[in-house]
Amino acid sequence: MRRWQIYALLMLGTATLTTSHKAEAQARTSLSRAAIDSLVNPALSSKAQGMLCAKSEVMDIGKCDNTTMYDISFEIRNTSGKELTITALRASCSCLKVRTAPQRLANDATLTITSQLNTAGRSGEFSYNILVYTSEDELLPTLRLTIKGYVEQNDRWSHLPESAGALRMSRRNVTLDNVEIGIRRSERIACANSGAHALRLHCQSTIKGLELRSEPEILEPGCEGDIIISYTPQGEQQIDEWRTALLIEGVEASPAERMINIKVRR
Repeated sequence: MRRWQIYALLMLGTATLTTSHKAEAQARTSLSRAAIDSLVNPALSSKAQGMLCAKSEVMDIGKCDNTTMYDISFEIRNTSGKELTITALRASCSCLKVRTAPQRLANDATLTITSQLNTAGRSGEFSYNILVYTSEDELLPTLRLTIKGYVEQNDRWSHLPESAGALRMSRRNVTLDNVEIGIRRSERIACANSGAHALRLHCQSTIKGLELRSEPEILEPGCEGDIIISYTPQGEQQIDEWRTALLIEGVEASPAERMINIKVRR
């Protein structure tokens, strides 16, 4: 699955519509965290199995801080018995930049894949992947390279336990109750910018009347504010409850980390 297809799936806003009489019959369509992870980090290709190997598929960099850029390299070898074309090298998070370009690799030749990890705004354990795609399978990766570690820091944002890159939040689940036509319902999520660059948060919603914005509009480094989720129904709600999700744009983090889950009730 190509990157644009993954994001197209994630941006489909509607999800899980339930009523007291049809709750069991209604199939859930919202993307769970497990489903999102399977899209961002798909299974390895069975067609290209064993065609690439790595000196080490998992690199544990141990304890690190959130102020340093880490350069990490993997050595891979072509063990297919023929020339392979590496068509793409994709990281599972925008905080991980792959420096090596896709290229041809002769049989039994080696290639050093270099990357740079930015741990700003992160804390605790992490695990990110570099997916290596080849001409043997354009849909599924041939090899997965994993970077693991633990970010230690004196966390001044401990009162905002949820994180999406440099964005810290008090929660990522919102319920909007007592919705009525033409009346705006809003909920606030306390947030802060723990990074070194200003954040301008926004969101594209496919549901008319559902909006996400921040106060202040530009969140400066080290400053706190609010993410405001608001919904103004444009027509009569025919069901008692429905769910959807929004992806916060304007911050570097994985789709799962940027997701706000929303429940709307009549």
